[in-house]
Amino acid sequence: MKVISTVPRSRFEKYGTVIPAEIELSFLNELSGEALPAAQAQIGGILVQAVDTLDRDFINKCPNLKLIQSEGVGFDKVDGAAARERGIDLCNNRDVNKVAVAEQVVCSIMVVLRRMIECDASLKGGASGKDYLALQADVRRRGLFELRGRHAGILGFGAIGREVARLLVSFGCTISYYDAFPPPKEVAEELGATYRTAAELFELCDIVSVHVPVLPDTINMVNADMLAKMKPNAVLVNAARGEIVDQFALAEALEKGAILGAAIDTMSPEPPPADHPLLNLSEDARNRICLNPHVAGTTDEAFSRMLDLSMENFMRVINGGTPLHIVNK
Repeated sequence: MKVISTVPRSRFEKYGTVIPAEIELSFLNELSGEALPAAQAQIGGILVQAVDTLDRDFINKCPNLKLIQSEGVGFDKVDGAAARERGIDLCNNRDVNKVAVAEQVVCSIMVVLRRMIECDASLKGGASGKDYLALQADVRRRGLFELRGRHAGILGFGAIGREVARLLVSFGCTISYYDAFPPPKEVAEELGATYRTAAELFELCDIVSVHVPVLPDTINMVNADMLAKMKPNAVLVNAARGEIVDQFALAEALEKGAILGAAIDTMSPEPPPADHPLLNLSEDARNRICLNPHVAGTTDEAFSRMLDLSMENFMRVINGGTPLHIVNK
């Protein structure tokens, strides 16, 4: 099978990914404008990074296309409907980075609860002597919080949400969750997790961690009304997609001190412009938000698994089988 990849060659080389002999892999960034149309006519598979756009026009110019494989979990930038109309499977690697994301979620929660962002910035800014003691006293006055005993709400109880819950349970947290498609009863019971409505999560929980996909009804799901329900010492975490959280509403909540803080792995749009509200906060609000450039799920181990599983899916199709994790049927 001829497969074209938006994932660069360097990533395959870095992780030592074995490309099966049955797969003839070409890299999009290495194809000239003249070579691309000819390549499209022969393509049987496409491997895309989760952040890459694959539109209807490109898909329809590939008459022999059988499988579109997202390297990661996300697939919202691929026109799944156009693929479905042509009988082309769109697949992701659903569980591949759940450990990576869950670990960063728990790490970032503790960064906010212990006010590490502010302390780090102040000390690196030269706080010493009396300033050091003043910083120490001020941080203690405003409060530092333990993770143990927190009530954590998981918005989206899929593979990543459940992995976050498992880690938080080990820290002594109480777990509640909301999902439009709740898991089997025994899954929630194993984690001692209680079902709540989305509004109840925001009202009752000390931590709300977002793990829903981008769909028409999840865009700005975390809006001003939901944020207003949160406790003053609550923490919001978004390691899903930026579109799920109203960026302006979150900036306003931080500026007003309506919540303790936030940990955000991905913003909207991506990459963010210079005037993005979360990049233009006051010093106090800036010290209460932990920002990352959408890297929670991109550990070396996760990338290695992503590429290996992607190659496995192409081999399934080559051998006449059904690929894993079809998301457009």
